Amino acid sequence: MSSLSPVHGPAQFDIVVHLIHTEDDDKRAEVTIGMGVGKYPTQQDIADRIAKFEAEEMPKVSPGYRLQTAPELFDTICLEKAGGTFTTPAVFRQWAPLDR
Repeated sequence: MSSLSPVHGPAQFDIVVHLIHTEDDDKRAEVTIGMGVGKYPTQQDIADRIAKFEAEEMPKVSPGYRLQTAPELFDTICLEKAGGTFTTPAVFRQWAPLDR
């Protein structure tokens, strides 16, 4: 029996996860995490991979950092795109539940 997963298409998926330093919120970072080749990830696959990164890998590769909250991600987007921060819209006050 093969332990290979079914192949959905000719694609490789990576996700960029945004981090922030626990003691200095001016220190922000991005980490690219691989999701594999050929398999289309679901929202749950992505959430599980981020959780695994947070629990097992982040302490080793990014000590002193944690995952950004939704408002912190909005600030990061604003800083990158506009050079400043703005009032956080309601949609960025907390993470939305995954589609079921």
